[in-house]
Amino acid sequence: VVWIGNYQERAITDFKNIIFTQYNTGDSIGKTVIENMSHVEWSSEKLSKGKYNVILTGVANKYNALIEATFRVTYADDTVYAVINGATVNGVACDSTELGLVMMLIYGQLDEDTLAGLVLWDLLW
Repeated sequence: VVWIGNYQERAITDFKNIIFTQYNTGDSIGKTVIENMSHVEWSSEKLSKGKYNVILTGVANKYNALIEATFRVTYADDTVYAVINGATVNGVACDSTELGLVMMLIYGQLDEDTLAGLVLWDLLW
């Protein structure tokens, strides 16, 4: 049992070291979370051999929004891959098109202009 628990901790540690390059910060997700969120908790669950869900829960400082984001972490050879595959913001489930916005919240990159554009977009469609 201890071995399994340690392996799941490894999934969290490995995930924290991942750099999502599309957000142009050069920082790992772990460092980004420390800079942009408070009341952070991490957990993980094993799905199958080499596949885990890592769950990040915390408050995005910029908008005081409670985020729970689930990332699929996959080990392949010596590489760790991760993708966000679910999230809630203030208890409201996000659909797949909103997951990028959740990442922008985590990275502190969701500004008022972007939010205003999204509100306008929703009104138009």
